[in-house]
Amino acid sequence: MEPAARGNRSAADWGSKRLMEFQAAIDRLEQSLVECPEQHWDSRLWVVKRSDPWMWPQDGVGDGTRTEEAIQVFSSFWLIAYHCLFFLDLYLWDCTGRWSTPPEFANGPEDQGIDGHGAARLPNVRYSRAELLGYVSYGRARAREVLTNLRDSQLRRRCPGWHPHAGKTFKALLYVNLKHVREHAGQLADFLAAGAVTRP
Repeated sequence: MEPAARGNRSAADWGSKRLMEFQAAIDRLEQSLVECPEQHWDSRLWVVKRSDPWMWPQDGVGDGTRTEEAIQVFSSFWLIAYHCLFFLDLYLWDCTGRWSTPPEFANGPEDQGIDGHGAARLPNVRYSRAELLGYVSYGRARAREVLTNLRDSQLRRRCPGWHPHAGKTFKALLYVNLKHVREHAGQLADFLAAGAVTRP
């Protein structure tokens, strides 16, 4: 077998193992979305502080409309789930060709980015349970597509300078992605298990 073929076989085996781990993490996220009582869809998981990254204008003022109450939305149940699914999809991209969010989530909160005052823009939409469960299905299919078709050269490709994880290999980025999904899926599950109590 040629070296390239051996490398691709190794990449395929590695991808198959990671796919099982991604599927378990995605399943846990999906379970929390299904089980969340309607009255807690907007509940916050923790208290968002001005000092949290990107929560408050760098000049302390911004456009004058941001309040401490308004920024609590950033830890709401639905928005944490959406954030997790957005980056699941983004970090499954190896930075070749073009990437965009699915049409039904285009220009959503994560697409809005940081405003001119250095703060994350307040959400411009509120996604429903059905919409996010659809996003779960999309993310699961993307993970299956990407991880079952990996090549060795693809895993060694590095993220470009504009990427949030610039310099990391795609293989390293996939580990970051898996850890990120596990983290937020765990937060949502633990929140429900604890009786939907907001952490300080």
